[in-house]
Amino acid sequence: MSAWSRKIGVPFLAAVLGPALRVIQAEPQMLEVDPTRAEVSSQDEGNDAIARHILRMESIASQVVESLAAALEGGECPSVLRAIARYLWVQSKKRFPDEPKAPYVAVAGFFFLRFVNPALVAPEALNLTRETVTPPMRRGFILPVSYTHLRAH
Repeated sequence: MSAWSRKIGVPFLAAVLGPALRVIQAEPQMLEVDPTRAEVSSQDEGNDAIARHILRMESIASQVVESLAAALEGGECPSVLRAIARYLWVQSKKRFPDEPKAPYVAVAGFFFLRFVNPALVAPEALNLTRETVTPPMRRGFILPVSYTHLRAH
């Protein structure tokens, strides 16, 4: 189901995630939050740089979430994905009637963990980028996903 939903959702993902992917590709080192990996010349500069990088990562993560929310509210999500989400919602309510959050967890888990996050972490797999993905870019793609995941829990 994940591979199929990604295949039919590629145009949606390209439109929604494209701006964030381009920002990350342009300067992936500007998202590095690990002081041992950040390219800085002094400890004081390093602390300031890490603080700026965290703010930039938060900004990109927020941009992705806001872009997704706007696209979903605007009806841009492919109808097949909406049908899958509806099916997951109904089935999770049936299976876990005493858990009011179960439908939210099921739909969000599918949408983010199986659809959006893989596209962010490996955009070249879906042809969302034409550039060769370097190790710093890969890390730049992973960090906002990790940040968002940690914030959700």
